[in-house]
Amino acid sequence: MSLASDLVGDPLARQWSASLDLRFGTRLGQTVLLQNTHRGPLRLIKALKSDGDAPSGPGGQSRLDAMIVHPPGGLAAGDSLRLRIDLEEGARVRSSTPGSQKWYRGRASANTHIQVARGAQLEWLPQPSIVYDGAFVDQSLRVDLDADCAMVGFECLVLGRRSMGERFAKGWLRQSIRINRAGRPVWQESTDAGADAPLWGASAGWAGRVVCASVWAIGGYRATWDDAALVDQWRAALATSSETDAGRHARLLGGTTRMASGIVLAKILGDEADTVAELAQQLWALARSPVLGASAQAMRIWAT
Repeated sequence: MSLASDLVGDPLARQWSASLDLRFGTRLGQTVLLQNTHRGPLRLIKALKSDGDAPSGPGGQSRLDAMIVHPPGGLAAGDSLRLRIDLEEGARVRSSTPGSQKWYRGRASANTHIQVARGAQLEWLPQPSIVYDGAFVDQSLRVDLDADCAMVGFECLVLGRRSMGERFAKGWLRQSIRINRAGRPVWQESTDAGADAPLWGASAGWAGRVVCASVWAIGGYRATWDDAALVDQWRAALATSSETDAGRHARLLGGTTRMASGIVLAKILGDEADTVAELAQQLWALARSPVLGASAQAMRIWAT
């Protein structure tokens, strides 16, 4: 189906159901795209060799940067997105988006399922998602990791458009992140609350902030990287960022912990999407060398 045919019709009556299935593997020391199947307006616009990224270790594979785009730019009432990403053994992929995913008024859904095979590495680095007032959001991310693979990633959610004086006063947020390693859950978080729920103001919830990010770094069972050292580095970065002028303006709150061997998690709260997103990227950069054996080379899209 062509993009032109996707866009035909009355935009006020338009409802889109879109899907994208991607599969990456290896060929002669190179990570390659093996499958790219889409239906509707959800596309892989680029799969390029990562800037300045050499294969890691003896027999290591090169990396691909996979840029995924939803051309309409947001989900309106009745829209649904389904994304599936599979990394075969040894593949190395960084995935991001060129812009924020917006959730407009009405009920919509977006579901992502990722599988990472033995020896593969995935970096999941989307731009923040913005929930407009009046949106009813159903968003899920499920990641199934082999016992011997690695992943660094984050998810960031913004309630309302603070710069425009809009708050999330009406609507509903249902969001879940579930990460399994070797078939066993290692992290699961879920939110299922209306815009008027006490969760948003509670100290055990969003503490009155409007931006929340989860960041994680996960190695295999046999990983030898120092997860305790990464916890210390992440905690120092969170403390330093909170003390800057931008951090104080954004009312940053953050914490990090070692969930289990080879699993480090951080949560960040704040009032400014850019400040929280930049801090999430900073934690990713600190994790990249110990977890993935790669230098902290920022994605080109983050500078645009």
